[in-house]
Amino acid sequence: MFLRLDTHVAFEWRVRNLVWPADVYSVETDLEARQLVIRTSNKKYFKRFNIEELDTLGLPLEEEAVSFSYANNTLLVQYRKPDVIVDYEKAKAKERKELVATATQEGRLNQGGQGQQGDCKQQ
Repeated sequence: MFLRLDTHVAFEWRVRNLVWPADVYSVETDLEARQLVIRTSNKKYFKRFNIEELDTLGLPLEEEAVSFSYANNTLLVQYRKPDVIVDYEKAKAKERKELVATATQEGRLNQGGQGQQGDCKQQ
């Protein structure tokens, strides 16, 4: 099972149900293909994948940004997000927050100026 779960500071992929010892796994960067490569020395698992955000913005892959760990039959691969992407995500989160606040205020004003939502009297 291969899935992606990002954090605020890193792109993160989890590969579950891998039963081989921790020293079998390696994670490398293929700079020409702009992909990360997971492989095992026993040739039982191989996976190539790219980071769409880096491809979209045309940012290069950095080998020092990649790290991985293995525990509980799960390989955890992390790629530290570049500052450009972190700043972009913060700006988008702020924009979404402002939109929600604006929509909430408009919803309250459209109720005839009666105050907060839920002030409707029961009959």
